[in-house]
Amino acid sequence: ENAVALKVGSTKGLDMRQILGLIGREASRHEIGEREVVEERHISEGGFGYVSQVRDVADGRVYALKKILCQDDESFLSAQREVEILDNLPTHKNIVGFFGHSVVRRESRGARSERQVLILLELCPGGHLLDLLDRHGGVLPEEEVLRAMTDVSEAVFCLHSHSPPIQHRDLKLENILRGEDGFWKVCDFGSWSDKHIDLTNATPKQLSSIGEELERHTTMMYRPPEMVDVYQRFPVSCAVDIWMLGCVLFVLMFNHHPFQDAAALAIRNGQFRIPTRSPALREGFLDLLVWLLSVDPRERPNARKICSMLWQWHDLVLDVPQEVMERKQELMSRSGHSISSTQGTVADLSPPPSASFGVAGVGVAGMPWVAFEEGGESAGDDEWADFQGFQNADVHGESCLAPTAGCTAHKMVSDEQVADDAGSGGAVAADAALSEASAFTDAGGLPDVTLNQKTRDDIPDEPSLSAPAESPGETTDD
Repeated sequence: ENAVALKVGSTKGLDMRQILGLIGREASRHEIGEREVVEERHISEGGFGYVSQVRDVADGRVYALKKILCQDDESFLSAQREVEILDNLPTHKNIVGFFGHSVVRRESRGARSERQVLILLELCPGGHLLDLLDRHGGVLPEEEVLRAMTDVSEAVFCLHSHSPPIQHRDLKLENILRGEDGFWKVCDFGSWSDKHIDLTNATPKQLSSIGEELERHTTMMYRPPEMVDVYQRFPVSCAVDIWMLGCVLFVLMFNHHPFQDAAALAIRNGQFRIPTRSPALREGFLDLLVWLLSVDPRERPNARKICSMLWQWHDLVLDVPQEVMERKQELMSRSGHSISSTQGTVADLSPPPSASFGVAGVGVAGMPWVAFEEGGESAGDDEWADFQGFQNADVHGESCLAPTAGCTAHKMVSDEQVADDAGSGGAVAADAALSEASAFTDAGGLPDVTLNQKTRDDIPDEPSLSAPAESPGETTDD
């Protein structure tokens, strides 16, 4: 009633729907930094809270407002960590833009007060990748697959090039949105980590604790083998994002998740079926898919290598390790494919002819390690390599946050470091990692490709629209 009374003087000539709309918007105003925004419509909701479309009352610009309801200290700390990484990441056209945040306390009768963390983000009206599949009836043209994979891989490359490297740990189709500029963008950083966990000498108790922690902050279908079964003692590193990228590619290719109905054992062993009615995509997509879904994280390509291949896709003779080709043939055989019935499609079994790229080096440098010594004690010192940072100040092209300004590349590390970040079998010393990276680049493994050297065709218009508790022995990078 008070709200109506306040509005009486300004509602002459408006119908009741418009009046109620004014009252609702008045009650849903928020101050985010220096901006005052008003909620216009509901977009989505989840276990964290909900997302609304909001408009800046000063300039009329629209944004997405993510409201995270924090009923305890753990959820509040998790929300604060998401804000922290968004605020520290470089501006990038394939990462959802961040425009500020605020914390609001909500008092409720008979209960402790709740806190809301409000995060102001770039509005992405093009929907997510599942929407794209729906619009195409589950069968995407090859160019759409290539465009989406290139955009997401560039986002992952940006994260893994951060110092220290950032793992998203929750890459899935619902977290990849198409912006108003036509680019696909990664969102939802609630599960990120900058820890490389070496489990070589972890005790059974530590393994159990780490396994439980990883389960709480990742989506089961996208979880890689090193997270599903920590007792294999594979390192947990940036390679987790590469596996998730492989799951994304599989769904884009076949409109079905490789582990949708599978148990943890299937993920642990990397066993999935390739549909017998494969789409007529270039053979290299299946080669890349099997490579991304390598069980051993140390055998997956790193983000830089993936980008290099995708940027030159139409002119590239894809070269993959022999073990990947052998595994591909095994998977095809188990799935009921034959060479004769799939010739000329993505399901071809014939290996590619010549080598165009080398295989990524092994070892991680520039990333905090969680290493366990004999007896289960945490190794006291992080392993670091002092690489020279990128000199290019416009690596990622035009910014999605400030369209008139180039994207900066602060907190980025060298190409050699990224080339090394496919994974490691143990806590490799910094000088050894540097030596391997040097050997890799000396062998001509990768061309010196940066994002601003790549050209893109115009994208057709589309319909618009935590802090995990630390495991025993885990170290943080303050």
